[in-house]
Amino acid sequence: MSTIARPGAVTAYVEAVRDHLCALDAETLDELTGGLEADLADALVDEATEDPALDLPALDIHDMTVRFGPADAYADELRQAAGVDLPAVASRSRRRVRDVFVDAAAGWRADVLEIAERHRWFAATLDVLGALRPVWWVARAWVVFCAVQGVVGSWPLGVPYGSWTGPPSSSSRS
Repeated sequence: MSTIARPGAVTAYVEAVRDHLCALDAETLDELTGGLEADLADALVDEATEDPALDLPALDIHDMTVRFGPADAYADELRQAAGVDLPAVASRSRRRVRDVFVDAAAGWRADVLEIAERHRWFAATLDVLGALRPVWWVARAWVVFCAVQGVVGSWPLGVPYGSWTGPPSSSSRS
């Protein structure tokens, strides 16, 4: 490797091979890929001596893939030649965000009901709050209505804004 100092393509290719072997422990990975960068660079130098038209500094990752094959196949070849098996990876099931909130709400509800069983006053408070649920819906609807009216800026019910807030100020009279 006297004519070039490892082109970036060699380093990128070796990193791609290491990425495909990342499930291995660090010691095994280092054993398999420790001298890989130098070996590939030497192979390229040997190829360049046979073919003087080969421009080593201009090589890219695509050229490395053409010469040595896809990085994943190269990684599998290295692993199989060394007799190393990939560790079994347990698949993680992903939970939807909605399921997380549903589970959290169920746990919270169970805690509240447990407290209600121990304290009669808390159970009575929950009953009153349950009876006030329609009032809560009306209050939320009123807040949404006011927010929409604030954005739109008009009152479609035919009631001018000033009648809600009091008489108009003297600065707004013409």
